[in-house]
Amino acid sequence: MSFDTLKVKELRDIADAFAVEVPVKITKQELIMLLEEEGVNFDTYRQFSETEKVEVEPGPDPRPQAIDPSAPGIALVKMVRANMSYQVGNYVFSKEHPFVPMPEDHAQRIFDGVQGFVLATPREVQEFYR
Repeated sequence: MSFDTLKVKELRDIADAFAVEVPVKITKQELIMLLEEEGVNFDTYRQFSETEKVEVEPGPDPRPQAIDPSAPGIALVKMVRANMSYQVGNYVFSKEHPFVPMPEDHAQRIFDGVQGFVLATPREVQEFYR
């Protein structure tokens, strides 16, 4: 088998799983070439998809709890990176939970040192978790 046997939707899902950014308009062959340029070939994908899945006990809910936006010194940081998850210091961001409240000085260090993070508003959080 090869990527040629998969549908474009499946190829886009693979690209998403491997954090490969894909333009909106792209042909199937261009998408396959893009994946291969990024080091994702069919064997890598097959090994990744056939890896034994391990049940993990769910931890505490990482979503931000009710945050008073007027609380002094608190910033809401949103991950806009393509990664499925990303950890900066003690803060863990994921596609499912991209918002993390933190002290403003911690947020500023992230903004200064790491790309893919922006300041968020409490309204964005509410709309995301609806």
